[in-house]
Amino acid sequence: MKNYFFLLALATITNCTYFSQQSSKEPLWFSSLIHQLRVHIFNPYDLNNAETLAVYLHGDTPGDEGEYMLHAARKVSLQNLVSAAIIRPGYRNSRGDFSTGSTNGERDNYSIENIESIWQVTQKLKTKFQAKKLVLVGHSGGAAIAANLAAIHHEEIDGLVLISCPCDIHAWHPDWTVSLSPLDLADRYSKDIKVIALTGQDDTATPPYLAEVFISTLKKHRLTNVELRVPKKMGHNFIIKRPEVIDAISELITQVPREKEVWKSEGTVAPPSKNNACK
Repeated sequence: MKNYFFLLALATITNCTYFSQQSSKEPLWFSSLIHQLRVHIFNPYDLNNAETLAVYLHGDTPGDEGEYMLHAARKVSLQNLVSAAIIRPGYRNSRGDFSTGSTNGERDNYSIENIESIWQVTQKLKTKFQAKKLVLVGHSGGAAIAANLAAIHHEEIDGLVLISCPCDIHAWHPDWTVSLSPLDLADRYSKDIKVIALTGQDDTATPPYLAEVFISTLKKHRLTNVELRVPKKMGHNFIIKRPEVIDAISELITQVPREKEVWKSEGTVAPPSKNNACK
């Protein structure tokens, strides 16, 4: 945990960001303290002051990282909403867009460092679009990261959609030693947060019990606006494209209960350098 507090302290004085271009068609570069992350942004109404920012986090397996989550973002096209799909540290998509860092062999990588890198970029996105509310949407490993973020930064996150979440890491992969387990952090959640966990009944990669024990634990901690949905005839892959999932994301975004003042980070936004290095 010492590394975690060290990163938090440095994050308050470090805010270097650069962009490749201001277009939702191509991913943009954002820099955290230790990584440079690619972000696909969907902003169909060209908002500078958004009511809500929705950040999408993809799963662990290789593929169109960020892009398949952007598919869901395009389906959830609401006014006053900006959506951003972050390519997690070390991952790349089929077009060659990548974020720096390591996937640790696409396993056991929900580390404090990776989680905090994603959080620092999320902060910058929220500041950039002056969003009042923040919602995280995660699939599989991305859901575990989103759930961890909501515990660590509970005052800043208003809603969660956890799709196929391996929320009990110890039961899922007992040999993993680096990743934070959302179940261990369930007592840190804000009582105001809205959470929808959704896992397909036929999901064998992240079976429903992993989300069920997490939601049950949140309820034991007196969180009342949380629920688990287990749709029938639904597995793990391609679940993000199912209408039940799109409806759940739309529902949560329109029902997040809190409206807070715009969070502002310190520092300024820096333009990109020619060698793509953060100056």
